[in-house]
Amino acid sequence: MIVFIFIICFSMLLIAGYNRITISFWLLLTLISAIRFEVGTDYPNYVNLFYDIRNGVESYLHMEPFHFAVNKFANHVGMGPQFVFCVYAILTALFFALFFYKMSLSIGNVNSKLVFALCTILYLGNYYFLSLNSIRSCLAASLFVMGLYYYIQRKIFLTVLTFVAGSLIHFSMIPIVLVTCALLVFVFPVRHKAFIACVTIILLNPLSLIAYIFVHYKLMYYNYFLSETYAVPATFIGQLSAYGGIALALIFYYVLMTKIGIQDQRIKAVFQASIILFIAFRVFSNELFIFARMSRYLSPVLYFFTAYSIAHFIKYNFKENSKVLALLIAGVVLTISNIIMFIPRGLGDESYGNYRINYCIFTDKICDVSIGTSN
Repeated sequence: MIVFIFIICFSMLLIAGYNRITISFWLLLTLISAIRFEVGTDYPNYVNLFYDIRNGVESYLHMEPFHFAVNKFANHVGMGPQFVFCVYAILTALFFALFFYKMSLSIGNVNSKLVFALCTILYLGNYYFLSLNSIRSCLAASLFVMGLYYYIQRKIFLTVLTFVAGSLIHFSMIPIVLVTCALLVFVFPVRHKAFIACVTIILLNPLSLIAYIFVHYKLMYYNYFLSETYAVPATFIGQLSAYGGIALALIFYYVLMTKIGIQDQRIKAVFQASIILFIAFRVFSNELFIFARMSRYLSPVLYFFTAYSIAHFIKYNFKENSKVLALLIAGVVLTISNIIMFIPRGLGDESYGNYRINYCIFTDKICDVSIGTSN
């Protein structure tokens, strides 16, 4: 756990709000992810898939084009699976960092460097370790949020391009893009009463009624609602986590919209759509577990608005000589939350506590070095 503690301590420096420090931190995160060896629950699955493609096993026939192309290229030039992890690490960090940086500049009226730094700390504790496991969906999510940024900037071609590229990385992004685009074009932004009405309908969980109809009348795809893979019943802790997240999202929405406000209509639309979809996926995950994974696409957007809210609150609610103390308190709170978020991952997967690296990225060799982070 030494490496993680080092990262947390170093993240405190980001509170200074210097872009060079924040960017250097992103480079460090990328390096740790790129050269990790047998770290992460899904690591062996991607290694096996790499060799399946090399050996011509037919299990990869329905794989996303991007992942197949990266593996095929690595095999063609004589590199090993470590190259694949390196590519995903670089691209995922690049697009997420780019999203946070550009959104921080676009929001205005607050310290953009501080917002970028706070986004980075939130990403570390809540998303970074996820990106070590679900490498494909996290890279797709990074392009999804970049597409939302281009939508805000009214760059339609780049919006479409990033959405299509993300869909080629992970097919799960396709329905999310379609639903998001429909909401942004035809629904949002809306007034508070309309938003509350949408939330109320979602909390009634209409998917449970749909599931009952499909199962009772044995309609097409009804087996999904009975599947032990997709329809995993939510545990009490799972339900507590889901509805706890929903409660926090609603409180956050109220504070941001009533106490701070968003003037730009496209930014407001993206925020409202992200909150609605996040709540919907959390509620629907009680019927189909796969919806819990879909909520990951919206989380980085909420990290940005959380960081913006903190920066805005400090700027307009503290005197100049008290802002440093407020920043320090915010840094301590975020650091503690990061440690809390790490604990279940560290306990649930021994690889996080026994960090190993493979620095032979461009060959098929394994240059294994173990770092005792569990001490």
